[in-house]
Amino acid sequence: MAAVALGVATALKLTPCLFGVLYLSEAASRSWRIPWRDVFISALVAIVLVFLPFLFFGGVHDIPNWISNAGANAAFYSVDNPLWGLAAFANHVIDSKEVALPSIGLYALGTRILAAVLVFLALVARNEYLRLLCIGAAMAFLTHHDYGGAYLIPAFVAWLRDVDGIKKSVYPLLEALAWFVILTPLQIPNPFYVGTLNTMLQNESLFVLLASAAFTVNVRRRCV
Repeated sequence: MAAVALGVATALKLTPCLFGVLYLSEAASRSWRIPWRDVFISALVAIVLVFLPFLFFGGVHDIPNWISNAGANAAFYSVDNPLWGLAAFANHVIDSKEVALPSIGLYALGTRILAAVLVFLALVARNEYLRLLCIGAAMAFLTHHDYGGAYLIPAFVAWLRDVDGIKKSVYPLLEALAWFVILTPLQIPNPFYVGTLNTMLQNESLFVLLASAAFTVNVRRRCV
């Protein structure tokens, strides 16, 4: 059922396919015993639900157009005021006379590279929280929209389970504040412009969580 659910989620929004890394990370910790059946079921469900509708709507000849449109959307939203990643961070920190930062494309590329690094780290992470945080952060960085925060909920649940393991340090307090900012529905007023500070603070809080996880990796490993 989990494999089918992952396939359906991938068909609805491609980024959930990164949760498939959980299959490979589990294999890495169990002498490379990859659960091929679950991987096959998940991939098959995703492929069928993505491409089968073209037989009834538009025709299979529209598949290249759909792929091209998806790539164009990804390229556009990665630089057009994204909510997550290095580009979003640069837009709020770097002052520029231009409407868009001249080098915003490089920051968007850096975000994609960072997402790839996080996926790799999720493969080798032994702690469940670290694994889910890396996957969730990578998915958020690739979505560019506010609902990217929903991909972090599994990591938040895992954090609640093992936060006691590092309770004798300042890191749980920082992480608790970061999680509150990311998940809170409360709107924090922006004192300088119309709107809220939530989008900026949520992105920065995600970087705080990643940095805190990097500093406490050895402690969390002993909590497994």
